[in-house]
Amino acid sequence: MGYNGTKLKVQLKLAVQRLKMLQQKKLQLTQTQRREVAALLEKGKLESARIRVEHIIREDYNCEALEMLEIYAEMLLVRFGLIEMSKYERRR
Repeated sequence: MGYNGTKLKVQLKLAVQRLKMLQQKKLQLTQTQRREVAALLEKGKLESARIRVEHIIREDYNCEALEMLEIYAEMLLVRFGLIEMSKYERRR
């Protein structure tokens, strides 16, 4: 159970890809839900629309959190490369 740089790098890349896919999925769902809210408003069902809007707002916050996680994972990947380069240069 030691440190494995290659494994860490692969896992970070996979995490970034999964986060992007999850963001896209959630964005598509919220777009569909927004259309449904518009339909509810046209029908005059304000209370149902309000409840759905609250859910959409929560999902938007979740998407923002996923985006932040993605950015941090990408930053770790870049910094990981820099750390590996500095380790290699020290050995010379």
